[in-house]
Amino acid sequence: MRYEYFAEGATQQARAKVSRSEYEAIVVGTPRTVRYVQDQPRKVEFRIGKTMKEGRTTRWIALALGLATLAAIWWKGGRAVDAIRARKFGAIERVTVLDVLVHQHKNSTSYQLQWFDKNGDIATSLSSSGRSRYDPYPKHASVEIFRGAKGRAWWIGDVGPRAQHPPVPDAGKS
Repeated sequence: MRYEYFAEGATQQARAKVSRSEYEAIVVGTPRTVRYVQDQPRKVEFRIGKTMKEGRTTRWIALALGLATLAAIWWKGGRAVDAIRARKFGAIERVTVLDVLVHQHKNSTSYQLQWFDKNGDIATSLSSSGRSRYDPYPKHASVEIFRGAKGRAWWIGDVGPRAQHPPVPDAGKS
């Protein structure tokens, strides 16, 4: 819809996108209040309050996306912290390799080392796209894992070897 308005001593022309029902309801020549920026009279708000409403909506969408991102990072980051703690402070166990699992995806393939421990529980390593990483570990080979405080097992190939002298955690006592 095209319209004219008088601002800063001159007649200004502008266009606004409106719905079909709003367009059909407006009678040509009917006066209407618009809001514009004094320094730039071409910047106009045809529906008063639309900019503020869009700003609020954008702010809420940004907040929701930010919270979703934080939750995803928290979930993934928590697992990474668990793995690091298991490497530093967890129990070291020897387990027996069962197999190298192959997962076919649409455009790629990933691999995981599968093992069972002395309790008979079966676990897997983190997935990797490289098969050669698992070549040194045939079936029935013995590998080291770190057992974390929550009972989760982490393969040494995923989290790396433990430092020679791991730091002692601070118990909070002086």
